[in-house]
Amino acid sequence: AIALVLGGGLLFWSMFWSNGVGEAKVKVNSVDRQVVGTIEEPGSGLKAPWEDFVDFDLFSQELVFAGNDGGAPSYTGGTVNGREITVSVGGVSGGSTQAQVDMTFVYSIDGDAIKDLYSEYRSQERFTEQIVTRQVLSISRQVPSDYSAIEFRGSKRGEAEEKILDRLNEKLGQYGVEFSAVTIQDVRFSEDVEKSLTAIEQANQKAQEAEANQRTKAVENETLIANAKAEADANRILSESLTPQVIEIRRIEALIQAAKDGNLIIDGSDGSVLLPAK
Repeated sequence: AIALVLGGGLLFWSMFWSNGVGEAKVKVNSVDRQVVGTIEEPGSGLKAPWEDFVDFDLFSQELVFAGNDGGAPSYTGGTVNGREITVSVGGVSGGSTQAQVDMTFVYSIDGDAIKDLYSEYRSQERFTEQIVTRQVLSISRQVPSDYSAIEFRGSKRGEAEEKILDRLNEKLGQYGVEFSAVTIQDVRFSEDVEKSLTAIEQANQKAQEAEANQRTKAVENETLIANAKAEADANRILSESLTPQVIEIRRIEALIQAAKDGNLIIDGSDGSVLLPAK
């Protein structure tokens, strides 16, 4: 009786299934491994004893290629950890040079695609290994050749990331794969190339500072010229407004003010005699 109870319990648990958020299952016949159906929504239930489930992870998956430790990439479901990627970029003095690049990729799989993925590759890990990783490495090695060493590590890094992202989605969209992020974390060159790049970067920085100083001087000169022009225009307008009548009025006002201040005495009925005050 105990054996029957234990056997029944084991049978029940072997038939019971549950599916969490972000998970999907392909239901297959355990005899011929043909697809019976798929489960993409969270839930639970019972399956027939002759049915198996193959799990797929629909949450964001990450591929990390960094450092030079280890051999072949390690696979866990859709997650991959591998060594740095070697790429070719434009050399400092022409030609090309190699760089070691640490990169991270984030992607997800559409639940509607899991049936076809299972039929073709039998598991998410095998699909990741045979298709996703190979395309990631291939495209990541192609794009950097469009840039010089200093561009790829500096001003054009973001552009290169966007280009890799677009090409990956173009190539892998047919499989129900969508990449949401590509990040170039570090770019390393040989010691000789690093020295050349450092010298170029320092020269560019000095050139940018000199250009900024020139722009500042140009603005200052333009301001001085504008102020001088404004003053000249004001003097011209004032000069044009000084008619003989205006000049005579200004003279009389000045004499009257001087007399009020006690600096001048006006004598004569017509005010034509001017005596300095003692």
